[in-house]
Amino acid sequence: MQPSEISITFTSYRDYLFMSKLSTALTLATSVLSTCLFSSSVFAADANNEEGFNFKDWYIGGEFGRKRQDDLCNPAFISCDSSDSAWSVFSGYEFTQNLALEFGYTDLGDYSTTSLLNTMQNKAVTSMRGYELAGVVNLPVAEHVNIFTKLGAMYYDGKERSIVGSFDDKGWAGLFGLGLSYDFTPSLQARAEYNFIHDLGDREFAGDHGHLTTLGLVYRFGKNQASAPVKSAPVVEEAIVEETVVEEVVAEPVVVAPVVVEAVQAHALFDFDKSEVKVTAELAQVAVHLVNYPQANAALMGFTDSLGSNEYNEKLALRRANAVAAYLISQGVSESQLSIKPVGETEKFGDNTILSERFKNRRVSIEIAEFNK
Repeated sequence: MQPSEISITFTSYRDYLFMSKLSTALTLATSVLSTCLFSSSVFAADANNEEGFNFKDWYIGGEFGRKRQDDLCNPAFISCDSSDSAWSVFSGYEFTQNLALEFGYTDLGDYSTTSLLNTMQNKAVTSMRGYELAGVVNLPVAEHVNIFTKLGAMYYDGKERSIVGSFDDKGWAGLFGLGLSYDFTPSLQARAEYNFIHDLGDREFAGDHGHLTTLGLVYRFGKNQASAPVKSAPVVEEAIVEETVVEEVVAEPVVVAPVVVEAVQAHALFDFDKSEVKVTAELAQVAVHLVNYPQANAALMGFTDSLGSNEYNEKLALRRANAVAAYLISQGVSESQLSIKPVGETEKFGDNTILSERFKNRRVSIEIAEFNK
């Protein structure tokens, strides 16, 4: 076999691998998008279901990008290609708003080198995939925008093919990532990230550090606004009619004292830098009270913690108060019953210098004055 024939054989095999990966990536993107759309309807309906497995803190996602291998090319090679397309699928669990654990599968593509072996061209192609487990720290920097870091490990599984034969290349590598995410909705998120993979591959097979840059989508279960509790239909008991003999009685005028409906105070808490309403039994009861008593009026006052500027916090307080008003109106409350006031960070319910107290200030207070029925 001539050297040119060997090169053509491996080039065709390389083209085949590329088309196969492209097809897989397109299938992956379609599957992730379909899963997100399907899940948004299925899991939103079960958001208040406490029986069975709870998905509300889980998320899934998919990414596509490029991987590059360090120090692959050197003057001893006739040619080399150190980068290729890559894709991944992953899932994770959010312990808090800022801390999560993520695991996934990544196809790292191929890298190749061509050298001379006994006057023949020897083209070695290494295919690599990985299974990762990493902790994720998420930090909000603006409304809908977050930065995040990842720290963990990847188990890589590679195979090198050449005219000499096939060799397995497996082992563990350290993983560090840095990324930026944007929330289109509470459930759907886009993210871009860079991952540094330390010692990816055995150096005997030209392995070294890997660099992975990707774009992707994430779907978070249970983040849609939960629907208000469904009121059960009243049970009507069958009336029993008894015959009675009514004697004519001259009734004295009765003075009926007015019935006083007592004042109501409630509140709704919010996540850091967020204005999405968390529907609670307390908030749902406020809506029922206002619907049952159209003459009642509610004052909605929005508050924030001390993080950020006064101007930004006043706008955030207004968005939170408007969000609670929108929820109440969606439950049948008249807009004329509501008044809104953004207070911001000037009044507080907890110590802003203590992390465990600061969350008390991220709220909307609801006050309904007493009135005569």
